[in-house]
Amino acid sequence: MPKQVLEIKKIAYYFCAWAFTFLNFLAFLVSRDHDRIHNPGQAWMDASATDFRTYPASEFERTLSCHGIGQCQRIGGALIFQPLIFLADSISKFYYWNVDDQSRIFIIQIIGLGWRALTLGLLAFCVYRVTKSVAFVIFAMNSLFFSLSGWLLRIFGKVIEVSKIGSGDFQARSVNAFQDFPYENFKWYDFGLFAVLALIALLITKLGENNLSTIRFLLLGVLITSFFEYLGFVFAFSLIIYSRSNKHESTQATKNRLSQGAVIMFGSFIWLGFIATYHRLMQSLWPKFFPGEKEQATQHVLDVFWALQHPIENLTSNPSILFQICLVLIQCSLLAMVTGFITRICLKPIQVEPKFINAFKSVNLAMTVVIFVTIFMAYGVKIQAGEHARQTMGLQISLFLYIFIKIASNKKSLAKSI
Repeated sequence: MPKQVLEIKKIAYYFCAWAFTFLNFLAFLVSRDHDRIHNPGQAWMDASATDFRTYPASEFERTLSCHGIGQCQRIGGALIFQPLIFLADSISKFYYWNVDDQSRIFIIQIIGLGWRALTLGLLAFCVYRVTKSVAFVIFAMNSLFFSLSGWLLRIFGKVIEVSKIGSGDFQARSVNAFQDFPYENFKWYDFGLFAVLALIALLITKLGENNLSTIRFLLLGVLITSFFEYLGFVFAFSLIIYSRSNKHESTQATKNRLSQGAVIMFGSFIWLGFIATYHRLMQSLWPKFFPGEKEQATQHVLDVFWALQHPIENLTSNPSILFQICLVLIQCSLLAMVTGFITRICLKPIQVEPKFINAFKSVNLAMTVVIFVTIFMAYGVKIQAGEHARQTMGLQISLFLYIFIKIASNKKSLAKSI
């Protein structure tokens, strides 16, 4: 067959593959962002009449306004993308001077879509750096969309509903466990986990080759924590776990990793301390936006102390939460194994260096530790069951990536990594 025909076929294959990936990406967004789809523009119109603004505010700007400490902690992406919205507004007014609220909502939606696509693009880039295969990246991204969309649990829930297994109470609980739980809406800042978790796995393999200064490690901890409050701790624990599992590193190198992890965690505490101070300042300047905030914060601290003192009682008092978390993790693991095996069959053998598999394993273990401490022990008292679908997303991503890459890669590289 002529070489030109082969090239045309190759281009057509990649075009179809990326077109399907884009459609799958849109379907994934629909499944995990349905509130925003059903009420276009409402998320920003709700924030239009405040002392800060008299126009529809973007999801990024609302986070920068910091009307709740939960949002304040995750303003890293907002600091990057909110200026793009203002720039897009200015350019639009240059082309067409009658830019009204509806036009601005359209700009906000496009920028928001761009943020979500960028985070997933960075994840795809990290997977490519590990495997050096575009086809592998396509398989991995589509498999991840399938896994996080929750369709497997929803099918199982439909089977229970149609077959009418159990009593009415069991039916109601199954709807929550198998249908509503895996479809909890993602907020815009949740998408930062896609990029940063994979980036952490890539970084910890590079830090052994290029040691950074203490100041740079400190700034790295501050920067990563700004995208999600526990990512700095995940980075630090991942670095330590990876170093301990690396048999080729010397004792001195291992000690250096411990000190580097401590510096990263210190950077996380600096960011969280800055956010707490900033939040108190906002409370003092605009107290009407924080009704009952002090009482809620006090009760939350008391709940956390109680949960830390009674971890077993806390877990047993929330059995449905633990059960539902196990459900999403089982679904994630099962789909990672199945799709990873299909990828190995369909593609040529992919050589993945053992250090990368160990890196993703380290991130997964660190994510498990952090999630257990922050959710099972500290937040199980008050948090609603459905919220855990978002809170455990980082664990789902790290678990899926580790299992998928390990199974889909060549057996020889696996043997070396075990």
